[in-house]
Amino acid sequence: MREIRARFELTDLAKSVDRRYSIVVGDGIHSERFTLAPKDQFSDHRWDMLLGESFLDFTWASNNGAGMYVTIARQYVDPTFDFSLEAYRRGNWFRALPNVSKFRLYNPLFARPCLNWPEGGTRWGDGIPFSDGDQKQFAWSFKDWETKIEETDVQYTVKRLSDSDNYKEFLIRLD
Repeated sequence: MREIRARFELTDLAKSVDRRYSIVVGDGIHSERFTLAPKDQFSDHRWDMLLGESFLDFTWASNNGAGMYVTIARQYVDPTFDFSLEAYRRGNWFRALPNVSKFRLYNPLFARPCLNWPEGGTRWGDGIPFSDGDQKQFAWSFKDWETKIEETDVQYTVKRLSDSDNYKEFLIRLD
């Protein structure tokens, strides 16, 4: 059975409006956290330890039959964070860090690879199958009355690419 490999990247729109995403990928055995963000005012060594090093794209591959688990959060950085000891204690370098999406890319033994969302605490819902070249578009919204942050119908796409010898290949593009 082939494993899953996914490339995550920002669209030109995401780069132009300075959207930042914190992404955790894993396969049940090992995981990795990375940050997708344009090079901006938060892309220096002082911010890297708090937000993660900024990448425009990132590729990760699973190495077992469990598939790939993906959690995406949007980073709303607080530009007034002053790196003082008290500011570190308060931990206020984010204005908000809402979840955008949580899903699993899975390659069943006798079916096409699919995308599942969690259903309850321990179960995955019905899968959305992907054939070679299939692309599906999804959206997220966030509104917070306290910070006055509001984003509506922000798009992201999941596309199945041509398979390599060892992997079912996907591309996740975030607006």
